[in-house]
Amino acid sequence: MAVEIKDRIHSIDALRGFDFIWILGVDGFFHALAKAWPNGFTALMKHQVSHFATGVTFYDLVMPTFVFLSACSFPFWLASREKKGWSQRRIVLDVFRRLAMLTLVGGILAKWLSFDFTHVSYAPLFTIIGFAWAVAGLSKMFCGRYWLLPGLAYFAVQVAVFAIWPNAKELFDQWLTPWHPIQRPGDPVYAWRATIVLFCAVSTGFIGCWAGLVLKRADLSDFRKCALLVGVGAPMAALGYLSCLWLGPAMKPSWNPQFVLIAGGCSTLMLAFFHFVCDALRCRRWAFAFKVIGMNAMAIYILKSVLPLRAVASKYFMAGIDEMLPEGWAAVADSAAYFLLCYAICRFLYRRQVFVKI
Repeated sequence: MAVEIKDRIHSIDALRGFDFIWILGVDGFFHALAKAWPNGFTALMKHQVSHFATGVTFYDLVMPTFVFLSACSFPFWLASREKKGWSQRRIVLDVFRRLAMLTLVGGILAKWLSFDFTHVSYAPLFTIIGFAWAVAGLSKMFCGRYWLLPGLAYFAVQVAVFAIWPNAKELFDQWLTPWHPIQRPGDPVYAWRATIVLFCAVSTGFIGCWAGLVLKRADLSDFRKCALLVGVGAPMAALGYLSCLWLGPAMKPSWNPQFVLIAGGCSTLMLAFFHFVCDALRCRRWAFAFKVIGMNAMAIYILKSVLPLRAVASKYFMAGIDEMLPEGWAAVADSAAYFLLCYAICRFLYRRQVFVKI
């Protein structure tokens, strides 16, 4: 949900880029590196860029952070429309237009048009982003200063549902989409993105919208904004880990309340760090590559989904080099080449001031 370039917050774009690099070849790089050069560090990194049925790895935070940042941009998006003199009715219609467009794009990428409704995901990434962004944003628009109360009530219901039915993901899928498979074929560990995630991620949207309002406050210095983000993010993450003791383990496939708190707290802390360095200290050069990717994350995600960029990088740029590398290292080089190709595309779009928005 990008806003005009002049109104953008550097930390949001930089964190979005940092978050996105992990699915642009960096994950495959560490998997290949752990196989080619086994040691404690590479084993740790391989673990952190893998999904598991329970627990939270760094890779599990990629998707919720993207949802968090999309909602974080809503206050800036809303202010830009109000500044242009848009009526509330026009803004609401644009919210639903964007939600519809994100759902359409997400559905196309999830192969809804194949009409094979037995094996498609009913909660693709873009649909989750649009739904969480819209619900949190409309609450902010219509509930005024009490806009967080619906979010807290929503999360309380989420806690109650998972406390009563720990297997709410399976029950919800069986009720709403009885033909929807629980497991991805050939993958016994990580389930299909469950339909219930579409609704559970709304809580993450409220957290992101709150963080965006903090960054937008003119009465606070950048340093105080960072302190406020840390003051909320750290206890939230701690509460998430503590809640695992009596509610059970955090699970990304279900996006249960424990996972919401952990992911929301960690996303808030990462935003505090990036805002402190990029906006408070104004040290931005080191994060330029992240910003280049972050400002066109949607474009490169669509491109990598519809074009065989990984095969292009391997076949046309690395074919000769791979033959000269020791066994196992070709996969490492191919992953690095794939990431550099994705970055080159983002850099090309950035230099020409082309930023894809929906």
